Amino acid sequence: MSNEPTANVRQQMSQAVAKEVADGGWRVESQTDYHTVLAKGGRTNHVLHLILTIFTCGLWSLAWLLIAHLNRRQSLVLRVDEYGNFSRQKTDSKGALIGACVVAGVLLIGGIVGAASGGGGADDSAGTATDATTDAASSGAAGDKPKADKPEQGSAKRPFKVGQTAKLEGTAYTVAGASTQSNVGGEFGEQADGVFVVVDLTVENTKNETKTFMDTAAVFIAKDGTKYEGSDAALYLGEESLFLRDMQPDLATKGKLVFDVPPAKAAGGILQVSDLFGRGETHFALGLK
Repeated sequence: MSNEPTANVRQQMSQAVAKEVADGGWRVESQTDYHTVLAKGGRTNHVLHLILTIFTCGLWSLAWLLIAHLNRRQSLVLRVDEYGNFSRQKTDSKGALIGACVVAGVLLIGGIVGAASGGGGADDSAGTATDATTDAASSGAAGDKPKADKPEQGSAKRPFKVGQTAKLEGTAYTVAGASTQSNVGGEFGEQADGVFVVVDLTVENTKNETKTFMDTAAVFIAKDGTKYEGSDAALYLGEESLFLRDMQPDLATKGKLVFDVPPAKAAGGILQVSDLFGRGETHFALGLK
């Protein structure tokens, strides 16, 4: 049995990825059948990043030096000796300037180191995520098989049952029952080439405009996947036939569908019906044995 995901699983994954990309600004880094790795950032030009960081730290360093220079402590000493001779001595304090140089150097070196180490972070993260994805995929292949998603209700693999209602946009369907018979319409009716599958169906038009039920809106599908369209024998049912019946808004219309199928293919068959507005389809298990 193939371990490849079904088309439905691929579609769900594609929709989930598209939503994350659209809503969160993510981008696809790597992708396999069961894993998709998304990432943000990490695409900045690292050389430009380093240059901008050095430039910024340089400006901060110059600012510190300028402030230290403007705020340096100056002193003026006047002396006089016993003979009345005066002397004048002016001094500058170098402590603040030296401290500013130290701080500026620390800022500059720290900025360069931070820019260099930060540049590889995104690549490392992406590599780690990719490695994790590869490991998960490998362990999944060697260990437990991933669980298949449950088929959607109303699909051919999980059809509705007799008595249940399937709602499509604009239409609601309910199969009341199904039977097989060799003749439709009695003595003046029509004999089946194989066997007639007669389905009792209720259709409700939930839109605000009248629609006409066409025989192409319903198809009988045998267990082997062969599809059979409605039979003209439904005309012999008169008003009981759904063919070309007008579906009034918000009203339920009951009628019958007729399919002429080989006797061996009636059992286990399902009914596929489409929305009168062509916006979807659903399936019913008819319970024929």
